[in-house]
Amino acid sequence: SHTVMDVIGINIPHLNGLSDLPGCTGLNEGPRLWAGLLTHTFAITVGLFFGALIGALLSGEWRLRIPKKHITARMSQSLVGGIFMGYAAGLAIGCTIGAFFSAIPSLSVSGWIFGFSLAVGAYLGTKIIRRIG
Repeated sequence: SHTVMDVIGINIPHLNGLSDLPGCTGLNEGPRLWAGLLTHTFAITVGLFFGALIGALLSGEWRLRIPKKHITARMSQSLVGGIFMGYAAGLAIGCTIGAFFSAIPSLSVSGWIFGFSLAVGAYLGTKIIRRIG
């Protein structure tokens, strides 16, 4: 069967699938930094956390927030939300970094769909939290 690209005469390069491009699943291959404990994936994750923390501290945006009322409800909402986020990241075979920040510069339609869905979810989540709280 011929595709439109064949008819036009454009060669289509081999496209790597999920087995070749694992996204944020964390490969165990490649060089290890310290006795197999610190992999590149681990270093990136920790670096991202501390980089975000330093940025928040320097901008004055970080503070410990403890809800004054409904603390049990807020903590259970956070726990359930975290479980859903972790499950969804597993279903998506990746995370926000791979699904959004890597896909859009690669001109992948999936990145734009993810970004739109992320914006809609954030908007709806904010509306729900404001209505509850």
